[in-house]
Amino acid sequence: MFMFNATDKYTRRVAAPVAYREAISKGKTDEEADIARDFVRKTNFDYSDKDAPQLFTKFGAIGKLLLQFKKYPVKETELMVELFQSGDKKAIARFFGQYLVMAGMMGVPVAGAGDELAEWITGTSPTKEMKKLVMEWAGNDPNKNP
Repeated sequence: MFMFNATDKYTRRVAAPVAYREAISKGKTDEEADIARDFVRKTNFDYSDKDAPQLFTKFGAIGKLLLQFKKYPVKETELMVELFQSGDKKAIARFFGQYLVMAGMMGVPVAGAGDELAEWITGTSPTKEMKKLVMEWAGNDPNKNP
């Protein structure tokens, strides 16, 4: 848990000054540049109970225990929905470009569920098929084979 907390604190300490400097560079006053706090909450999320969906708090300690690692995908999905609702195509492309480079297609929230649904409907997993194609493409070439 120590590494998670240290990493989370570091990303928050980096995100806040970046958002503040961007606001100042756009001509905002110091008071208006307070959007840095909102930016950090929006991108790094608030993990407290007050910002948790009711499902996470409704069942008390048992619910918290069973769902303790599910809050991030829920909050990330909320962020994605907000991004799509904004209609900013450049921001959407930048977000998903970075997301796919860092996490891969199966790292996107709900992609695993989509893969399982496709396998249930068609009998074939798109992920397994993609992996098979990559391995066939790599063949015996030592430069391509993992």
